[in-house]
Amino acid sequence: MSGRMDSDAVAKVLAEHPPALDDIARARMEQSLLEAARAPQRAEAPAPGRSRAWIAGGALAAAAAVALGWFALQGEDEAAPGRVAQMELRSVGASVQSGTIDEGSSLRTRIDEVAEIRIEDSAVHLEPSSEVRLAVLGSDRIVFELLRGEVRVEFHPRAPGEEGMSVQTSRATVEVVGTVFTVRETELETEVRVTEGVVRVVPREGETRSVAAGESTRVGESRAANVEPAASDAPPADPAADPAPSAAPDRPAATEPTQREARIVHTPAQLLARARRLSQQGDGAEAIGLLRQVARSPEASASTRAQAFNLLGDLLAREGELSEAAEAYDAAVRQRAGPLSHMAIYDLARLQERRLNDPEAARASYRRYLAVAEGGPLTGQVRQALCRLGDTDVCPGQAP
Repeated sequence: MSGRMDSDAVAKVLAEHPPALDDIARARMEQSLLEAARAPQRAEAPAPGRSRAWIAGGALAAAAAVALGWFALQGEDEAAPGRVAQMELRSVGASVQSGTIDEGSSLRTRIDEVAEIRIEDSAVHLEPSSEVRLAVLGSDRIVFELLRGEVRVEFHPRAPGEEGMSVQTSRATVEVVGTVFTVRETELETEVRVTEGVVRVVPREGETRSVAAGESTRVGESRAANVEPAASDAPPADPAADPAPSAAPDRPAATEPTQREARIVHTPAQLLARARRLSQQGDGAEAIGLLRQVARSPEASASTRAQAFNLLGDLLAREGELSEAAEAYDAAVRQRAGPLSHMAIYDLARLQERRLNDPEAARASYRRYLAVAEGGPLTGQVRQALCRLGDTDVCPGQAP
C-alpha cells in the first residue's frame, strides 16, 4: 500500500467522514490548504508520467491529511476528559479560594463575598449571601440548584442545540439553551429576569411560561404567574394589596411602608426574609435586630433559627464583631438542623482560619464537618482547607 494519500483518497475520506468544523478548526484547515497551494514546486524535474498538477494535488492532499489527523486527535481529546467546573470565591478586594467544584458539591457566599463558577465558555455569578449546588455536570446537560440568594447565568454552549442548562429552585425550573439571565430565590418567591435570549420557566405548580430579553417573572404563593417588563427595578404593585383606608378622625392615616410591614412581617420566616433584604441593602443594624428576634422566637422552627444564626454570624463578622460571630455560628450548629447546621460548622471554621487566625480551632471545626457530614455538598472545600492547613491525609482524592 502506498505511503502517500492522493487527492481522490482525501476526497473520499472527507466525504465518508466529514469533520465537525468549528470556527477555529475551519480556519486551521483553510490555512493548511492555502499554504500547500502556495508552496514552491520542487526544483527537480518531475519523474516521467508525473505532472505538475499531480505534485500540486499531492501537496493539497498532504495538507488535508494533516488536517484530518488533527481532527482525529481533537476528537480523542474531546472525548477523553470530562467537563471541569472552575470556581473562585472572592471577598472584598481579594480572592479567598479558587479551584474546582465537583458534581454534587455546593458553593456558598457570605454577605461580604461573591463567587464565580466557570464551565468552558459559560459562567454562573453568585451574589452575596447566596448558595448553589452543582447537581449535574454532563456533556450535554448542566443543572444548578439555587438554594438561596441570587445568581446571574451566562450560558454560551459550544454545540448549540445539543447542550442545555437549567437552574432549579424550590418553586420552579428555569430552562435555557444559550442566554444571559438572573434568578433570585427568597423565602417568599422565585424571580427570573432575562437580559439576552429566551428562557422557559416551569413552575412546580402552574403553567410553563416563556420569558424574553427585557422581561421578568415571579413564582410564589403570593404572586400571579405573569410575565412583566423588566425595565424598572422598582417592585411591582402587590395585586393583593388592600385599598388605602380613609383616615379616622382620631388617628392619622398610616403610610404605605407601614401598612406593608404590618401586613407581611409577622411570622419568624417573614422576619427572616425581611432581615435578608435589609442585609442586602446594607442596613446591617436593623437586620441584626430582626435576626435576634427570630432567634428568640418560640414559634421559629429549628431550620429558621439556624438560618437566622447563620446570617447573624455573617453580619457580625462583617461588622468586625468576630467573637460574637463565632458564637452565632456555634448557636446555628446547636440547632441540629441538618445541612443548615453543617453549613454553620463550615462558616465557623472559615472564620477561625481567616479572621481569628486560629488554625488549630479551624482544623478541629473542619474535621467536625467531615465527622457529621462526610459526603455533604461542602466536603470538597473542607478537604481543600484541611490540606491547606497541613492535614495531607484528607487532601482531595485521598481517603480520609
